[in-house]
Amino acid sequence: MGRRSNNSEKLLDILFELTGGIWQVGLVISFLFAIATYISYDWALNTLANSKPTHLTAMLEQISLFYYLIPLILFLFTLVFSFRTYRAYRKENGI
Repeated sequence: MGRRSNNSEKLLDILFELTGGIWQVGLVISFLFAIATYISYDWALNTLANSKPTHLTAMLEQISLFYYLIPLILFLFTLVFSFRTYRAYRKENGI
């Protein structure tokens, strides 16, 4: 029995392959991931700063890494796509 893959995995695979072949596409994708990283990091900072004390926020303060998981994951995607784009650029220009 094969493993079912979801649409987000297929999309990331397609973007990863496009990035390896056409560096301009990779540059745009990397830039979009960088913007998403900034927006999510700003959201995490504002959520922690403006949160009213409740039982949930008191519990999450103990594991404040929870708020930074989304920006961290997006940052890792940004790095992966950026390095893949750079490799494609070097390959195309013979550097």
